[in-house]
Amino acid sequence: MKNKLQSRGRPVRIVALGGGTGLSTVLRGLKEYVAGPKKERVRLPIADLAAVVTVTDDGGSSGRLRREYQVLPPGDIRNCMVALSNDEHLLGELFQYRFPAGRGLEGHSFGNLFLTALTDVTGDFPEAVRVSAQVLAIRGRIFPSTAQNVTLEAELEDGKIVAGETNISKSPKRIRRVRLVPRRVRPVPEVLAAIRDADLILVGPGSLYTSIIPNLLVDDMAEAIQRARATCVYIANLMTQPGETEHYSVADHVRAVYEHTRPGLFDFVVINRTRVTPRLLRRYEAQGAESVQPSFAELERMGEKSAQNLLEQIAASKKHSLARLIYALGIRMVGERTGQLLAEHFSSLDELSEAKEEQLFEVTEVGPKVAAAIAEFFSESANRKIIKKLDKAGVRPTVEKRIFKSQKFAGKSFVFTGALANRSREEAGQLVMQHGAKVSGSVSKKTDYVVVGTDPGSKYDKAKELAVPVLTEPEFEKLLGVTKNRS
Repeated sequence: MKNKLQSRGRPVRIVALGGGTGLSTVLRGLKEYVAGPKKERVRLPIADLAAVVTVTDDGGSSGRLRREYQVLPPGDIRNCMVALSNDEHLLGELFQYRFPAGRGLEGHSFGNLFLTALTDVTGDFPEAVRVSAQVLAIRGRIFPSTAQNVTLEAELEDGKIVAGETNISKSPKRIRRVRLVPRRVRPVPEVLAAIRDADLILVGPGSLYTSIIPNLLVDDMAEAIQRARATCVYIANLMTQPGETEHYSVADHVRAVYEHTRPGLFDFVVINRTRVTPRLLRRYEAQGAESVQPSFAELERMGEKSAQNLLEQIAASKKHSLARLIYALGIRMVGERTGQLLAEHFSSLDELSEAKEEQLFEVTEVGPKVAAAIAEFFSESANRKIIKKLDKAGVRPTVEKRIFKSQKFAGKSFVFTGALANRSREEAGQLVMQHGAKVSGSVSKKTDYVVVGTDPGSKYDKAKELAVPVLTEPEFEKLLGVTKNRS
C-alpha cells in the first residue's frame, strides 16, 4: 500500500470530517503518509491532513465538563489528537489516562482536563486545541467544526422531540431528522479554508445522526463542500448502530445525509465488500447491530430519476413552479435550494437548458462542479427527450414573480465571499435581491460589488485584479441600511 501511495504526483491535501471512534481510526491510518515539517528521505503523498470534529457530545467526561465549565466537549478532539500523535505510547497514553477514583476526578481523562484547563487559560477552545496539538506533535491539524456551544436535537418518527446526543442514541424510536440548537451556528474559519484548498474530502465512518450529519449542519459547511474542487468521498459504516440506524443500508445512510444537506454531495461511496468475521459479528449482534447492506443498485438509482418518475411527481398539477420542476428533474447536485436559485436567474426551462457553464456559474451558490453537472444533464439526449415529453404533456412551469421592497439596487450584481459574522451569505444574498439586485457566484467585469468576510479566498483577489469595489461586512450593512442580525 505504501508504495502505491508514494506517487510522483503533487502531494494532496485531505480534510476528514466526523467524530467518535470512526474519525480517529481513519486519522490513525492516514498519518503514516503525512509529510512532516522537515525534509524526509521518502516523499510522502499527503501534504496536509485536517480533521474536522463534531462538538455535540454530552455524555461521560465530556458531558460533565460541558455542564460544569461551559466548554466544548473535548473527548472526540482528544481521541483525534492521540490518533495523529507521533508518540501514541507515551504522551498519547497520558492524554488517554482516565482517573479511576477521586472526588471530582473519577471518570475524567487527563486529556479532557488538559484541554479544559487550556481553554480557560487561552480563552478560546480552538486555540487550546492548536496548542495541545503542538504538545503532542501531531501529524496534521485538528479543528472543532464550530466554536459555539451547541447541542443536538432530534425529531423521532412519532413526532417526539429529543434533546441531547446521549438521549438521542438511547431512543428506541427511528430518527426522522436532527438539528443543531441554536439553529444558526458559525463554522471555524480555518475549516472553510481547509475545505476550499482540499483535494480530497472524507466523510465518515461514524454515527450517522450524532457524528456525521451534525458537522454538515453547521452554516456554510455543506455548501463549502459542494463548491470545493475536491473529490468528496463518503466512507460507509460496516455495521448499523442501535438507537440510530437499525436496518439501514448504505443507500439509507447516504439518503439521510442528502435529506439534511443537499443531493449529490458525495462523488464516491466507499463500501466494505469483505465478510465480517463470525466472532466480530457475534459481538456486534449481541449489542443489537447488524451488517450494513451495500445496496449497490439503489445507490445507482439515487443518482438519476426516470421520465416516468418525474411525470408521476408532477401529474397532480401541470402548473408546478419552475423551481419545483428543476428540482424534480433529478439533476445531480441540484437540491431544492439550488433549484430555487436557478429559477430566479433563468426565466424558463428552455433558457436554463441552453445556458453554458460560465453562465450557470454566475448563479449564487452554483460552483464549477454544480455548473458542470447541470450542463452535462441537458447535453444528454435522453434528458432532452424528457423535456420534450413534458412539453407535449402540457406541463408549463410557472415563474414566480419576485416581490421587491425597493429598486435601490436594480440591475446591480453582488458577489459574496468568506464567512460573514452577522448573517449567512444566503441571508445577505436575500437582502440585496429584495432590493432588485442579482447575486452571482463568480467575479467578472460586470460585478458591481464584492462583499468579503473572513478568509475571502480567490474571489477577493479577482476583485482587486478587476478593480471591482470591495465592501467589508460593516460597509455592506451601511450601504443597505440594515442592522446586525441578532437572531
